[in-house]
Amino acid sequence: MAAIASNIETCGRLDINLREYLTEVLPKLGSWSINRIAELTPTAWGGQGKAELTCRSA
Repeated sequence: MAAIASNIETCGRLDINLREYLTEVLPKLGSWSINRIAELTPTAWGGQGKAELTCRSA
């Protein structure tokens, strides 16, 4: 629960549209490499932009 609240608050602080972030990130969780999971945080996602987040082997 704390992780969800943290992501919501971080999106708010970074002026990231929460719905857009979750729509992009949640479907990737099942196939995303654990070694690259930090790339899906709001901080990294906001800096990279959603177009650059593609699933690839670590």
